[in-house]
Amino acid sequence: MKARISSASQLFASSWLLPAPGDSGTPSWIAPPAFAALLRLRLGLPITPSAAEDSVTLCGMCREMVADAYGHHALACTRSGAKYRCHNAVRDEIFWLAAGAFWSPKKEPAMFPSAPNRRADISFSVRSGPARELICVDVAVPSPFSASGLRALRANNFAPGSVAKEYEKEKFRSYGPLAAEVGAVLVPIVADSLGAFSPTALPLLRRLAVAWGRTEGIPPHLAASKVIGHLTQVLVKEIGRSLVASASGQAAARPSEVRRVAA
Repeated sequence: MKARISSASQLFASSWLLPAPGDSGTPSWIAPPAFAALLRLRLGLPITPSAAEDSVTLCGMCREMVADAYGHHALACTRSGAKYRCHNAVRDEIFWLAAGAFWSPKKEPAMFPSAPNRRADISFSVRSGPARELICVDVAVPSPFSASGLRALRANNFAPGSVAKEYEKEKFRSYGPLAAEVGAVLVPIVADSLGAFSPTALPLLRRLAVAWGRTEGIPPHLAASKVIGHLTQVLVKEIGRSLVASASGQAAARPSEVRRVAA
């Protein structure tokens, strides 16, 4: 319960429940099955209404780990591809917003000479005064229900956004020195699977939203809410699809098949 409240109370984390500000015509809503699954995740209810809370089933994707009725394993399973689809959905949307803002984005650029096999997700070349600023972005979507997510919440007394904040620190440790070598500014864009963004992500997203809004004729105060709300909806749409797919793909587990609950 505390994990859900902590993430859901973060700024913009609940924006997917409403259409984006300034939308005209028919609002874009999440498909009903995915929307229902997301609400059940948010409320701590079994993803499939008929599922028993203590039901024991195997993950229908990896066929190795116990899939809990609440969808927590579904968001952490490395075989299902859900983590990567969520990551790529956020990355791609940021890329296209940056292209619309004329930020000259590059996807997965090889920009670290001392670590040629490591790549940022996106790089931008942004005008800052008379010069241009090189920004590299790395995206991550951690789960507040994983073992590491719960540790982060407990370490921060369940403060809103703790999971994204702690994961952001890992990104700075991992990519910060590489970015500094090439004179780039590293900005991790971390959003947990309930929609809470990391502290460093929001200023850059607001800056991007204003630049994009300028090309679209949208006032800055509307552009920020519209863009960040839209990004949150893109993320949770993919999470909702993953929850529905996992629930429909689960198979009954024999005791001998149960190995452990995935962290």
